[in-house]
Amino acid sequence: MIGARASPGCELCRRERVTQGASIDSLPPETVAHIQSAGCNLQKKSVIGAHNRCWKYLIGTISTHGEANRSLEILGGDKDRHLHTLWKETNIGKILPWDDIEEGAEELITKRREKRQASSSNKASQQRDDEPEGDEKEPSEEVIFGQRRPDSLAIDWTNKMVYVLEFKRTSDQRRDYREKGESRARAQHDVLIRSLEKVAGETESEGERWKVKLIVFVGGTCGSVHVQTFNNNLKELGVVESKRGAIRKGLVQELLYAQDTVLCSYFAQREGATNGDKGRWSKAAEVFQGLDRFG
Repeated sequence: MIGARASPGCELCRRERVTQGASIDSLPPETVAHIQSAGCNLQKKSVIGAHNRCWKYLIGTISTHGEANRSLEILGGDKDRHLHTLWKETNIGKILPWDDIEEGAEELITKRREKRQASSSNKASQQRDDEPEGDEKEPSEEVIFGQRRPDSLAIDWTNKMVYVLEFKRTSDQRRDYREKGESRARAQHDVLIRSLEKVAGETESEGERWKVKLIVFVGGTCGSVHVQTFNNNLKELGVVESKRGAIRKGLVQELLYAQDTVLCSYFAQREGATNGDKGRWSKAAEVFQGLDRFG
């Protein structure tokens, strides 16, 4: 039965904190956006799995439907890998040496750390800003540079272009979901992009310097995809025009499937808490009952 709750805080986060003996003060609100984000630890596995499924579909279609004269190489396939591993296992180090990239990145990270320490920003605001949103696995600033994992990298050997590819599955309850997703991706990969650009600017091959570009695909949890931006990204990556609409529709289907999976995970865990911890996967009709509880 739908009714008022004693607290608007996330029940799964509350259970986790109780299990760990931690304080249950300041629980994050139990909104649809929260339970579909990696910010809810008990939902993290299903959220990351949903992200990976969508990205596997998208990068697979990008790889398959290239124009005849395209010379694009996708590095790492459909699995995200540590930057250091990508440089060891692929040819990107031949054009952009890893030691130079890492050195430039560490300089940027050090400067940012010193700037943060010198600032007098409110700790509560920092905590809110650092919490993972959407499908983010962890705050990027907390990860050693060589262990950071963009969704993929790609090299256009003919046009001497290195692409950093990122997919964001994010709440699309508001109209600016795409802009926010792109902003998060830019912030997440700013150090990587600036380091690559610095080294690329010092590297010439046959009289032409390599260029670096971040390409961000944003998909809404309810299936929203910005048509023009999506098509422009596919065009940039040399995907044949006749396939772009079908690829976009396929991504929408994957996003909706992902949403169903994540919500099923949430309700299964919640039902497990109220039925003697006998977790079960609810039927579709049962799963979507009770969504009126959430903002």
